Amino acid sequence: MGIVPEHLVKLQLLSQKTNTIISIRPVDMMATDLIANGYPTKGFHIKGKSADWGPQTSFICVKQELSKLADRPDKQEGFNKEVQDCLSKGYANKVVLEITKARLDLLVENNYIKNIKYGVNRQPLELEASTPKGVMHKFELVPGSDKGSWQVIYNGEPVEVLAPAGSGQKPLTADYDLFMIAPAFEDYGVEDKLSVHDVSHHIFKERMDGYTTPHEKLPGKLKDLYLSEDEFYAKVDKNVGNVSVRIRNMISSINECLVGNGEPVVHHSTDTCNPWTDIEANFPAVITLPKSFGDFGEICVVRNVEELKSFAQKAKDEGYYVPLNPVWDKEITDIRSSRFMDAKNFAIQHWKHR
Repeated sequence: MGIVPEHLVKLQLLSQKTNTIISIRPVDMMATDLIANGYPTKGFHIKGKSADWGPQTSFICVKQELSKLADRPDKQEGFNKEVQDCLSKGYANKVVLEITKARLDLLVENNYIKNIKYGVNRQPLELEASTPKGVMHKFELVPGSDKGSWQVIYNGEPVEVLAPAGSGQKPLTADYDLFMIAPAFEDYGVEDKLSVHDVSHHIFKERMDGYTTPHEKLPGKLKDLYLSEDEFYAKVDKNVGNVSVRIRNMISSINECLVGNGEPVVHHSTDTCNPWTDIEANFPAVITLPKSFGDFGEICVVRNVEELKSFAQKAKDEGYYVPLNPVWDKEITDIRSSRFMDAKNFAIQHWKHR
């Protein structure tokens, strides 16, 4: 699923230690070796799209024409502006892309590049790569700053990619995006209060519309929140997103557990707190558990909504608070533990016979 195997083992041990379910969204498979080799990963302020083709695969090109938007010219201008914005604000720097022989071999093995032409002493000189829609492009390679590395040249110019702010940095690659953090019910409490409880402005408005008081007559602060998205999202952390104390602390714990003093691999809050969530983009999700739950092992994979529903039901039955994004369909968000449903049905039957 793109996660460094050693990281998965450590993540499960952290789940065990904290009695917490931890889940990570799909990770770019071609970023795995980069993450394992200490390449920095992109944070919340890096909005450019990474590449999914060519020698620049898994890096964020300054020119988004070389990104995964290569076949989407209508999208390129907007994301080029996003890249320039993060550069001008100092969130990132640009560096010339250099790749090693090991990286070159991996790209060939996985069909991201082809038709390499070699010169004296088998030094690579040129290669070809096609976009996802099959448009072929040619690249050149020239000796890089280190022995055994090559600068990537496109149309006579070095390919530039984003790197962390500062000098001498390796390029940025994909990070680990958290899907969910689920504590035991016994630990659930004030630490789990989100900056923005309702997650989404339209969910908040639906809740307000359910009350008898029309929104025009809501008290001042509630009325402001109802009428203004900017006001509603004002408490969202600009660096990590909509977050709770638990999630913020868990981000630090995960990074310390997986990389120690190395480059952080997790930067922002979970998709369960994301107002712009796309449920399908979370699959396949990797989940680490404190212990096995029936068919779900200590390290398991949830591949679709149906499997997520089964997992959420089982985890709730095992005594865990499973956060579910209110933006998702009610078939997911209405899942309750079996104990809750048994108690509810008992109460209904009790009142029927009174």
